Amino acid sequence: MEIFKHHKSLFCAVLFVFISSTAFAQDPTTIVENAYQDVLGRKADKAGMREFRSKIIDQGWTEAQVRDALRHSPEFKQTGADEIIKRAYEDILNREPDRSGKELYRKNITEQNWTEKQVRDSLRASQEYKNKH
Repeated sequence: MEIFKHHKSLFCAVLFVFISSTAFAQDPTTIVENAYQDVLGRKADKAGMREFRSKIIDQGWTEAQVRDALRHSPEFKQTGADEIIKRAYEDILNREPDRSGKELYRKNITEQNWTEKQVRDSLRASQEYKNKH
């Protein structure tokens, strides 16, 4: 009991931080906003915000499920993956992606759920990058 009294304020502080961070991480609006920005590179439109907030609140969807749904959306398949690839090539290799690279990374993004970071890491591990640096 003496130990609890001695560490009571520390315990309360840790508990407060845990509860605060959990509540923040679970905010449906923040989850949807972050997912749209990271996956599609834009703000969520009203319909998308409403749809995904509803899925989070009513069906218990996680952030990973929202992101996965966005990665499988027609919008992402049409433009999102190509934008990620283009940015990564320009930033890492200082050039436009070639056809085979674009196809490979588009497949990894849409079928393997690669993130932009994984594309960039892969380009940094390439022989072309090593030759330039």
